Amino acid sequence: MSRRGPGTEPAAAATILLLRDAPRPRGGIEVFLIRRSARPPFPGLHVFPGGQVDPRDSDPELLARVAGVAPEEADRVLGVASGGLAIFVACVRECLEEAAVPLLATRTGEPVFRARGELVRALRETRARLNAGDPAALLALCRRFDLRLAADRLVYLSHWITPEGAPRRFDTRFFAAALAPGERAEHDGSEAVEGFFLAAEEALRRARAGELSMISPTLHHLEMLRPFPDVESFLAARRAVDPRSIPTVRPRFVRQGGRVVEVVESAPREEAPGR
Repeated sequence: MSRRGPGTEPAAAATILLLRDAPRPRGGIEVFLIRRSARPPFPGLHVFPGGQVDPRDSDPELLARVAGVAPEEADRVLGVASGGLAIFVACVRECLEEAAVPLLATRTGEPVFRARGELVRALRETRARLNAGDPAALLALCRRFDLRLAADRLVYLSHWITPEGAPRRFDTRFFAAALAPGERAEHDGSEAVEGFFLAAEEALRRARAGELSMISPTLHHLEMLRPFPDVESFLAARRAVDPRSIPTVRPRFVRQGGRVVEVVESAPREEAPGR
């Protein structure tokens, strides 16, 4: 996860739900969860992979390598005047960095996760560089092997903004992507000390039992997955949603009955000027 100093303005961020079908006969959807290390900003929490948008995610050469989503389409989907494609790039980068899943393809469209030999070694090296704080490593990999960012695998889900007053705030876009058969995910062993797939229903049960530590955005997206029998039906339903109808969610903390509670509020998204 790329880092930024503390402040009150929310930093742009991207988070991804990596999905696969649960084994039969149980069915349902499994999602990849990681447990953060004891370091801020989410010490010990069980979350989805993700992190801040880095300035180098806007590199023109990297943006030109995005496949399946044009700049104007990214802006329209996310409701921003410009720069939306960099958020898709950040999602791809963080997915490789935090989950070892390369949402990348060759110029001919061959998924990179099926690669062998030198490219496999280069992916490991690139992930290590990303985890060491070098976001430019993704562009270097794409240049070396002429790769494309498979943004067409990303489905936009939601928009959450950290409450005012928090020591670190994030303006986060949530995406989902299906793992292909044979594709695997794993935690990085540094910022995340554990990683596993878990059925949405089971994750919610364990969170209610206090076995998993989660915050409202994670719980909300698990609830979003729960009604669907498989990944395909969930992603199809989400693709059918008009992005203009996706609200901006702004949790806030209020004092009620002598204790502080979280109130989750949704508001129609604010279209950027000129849209």
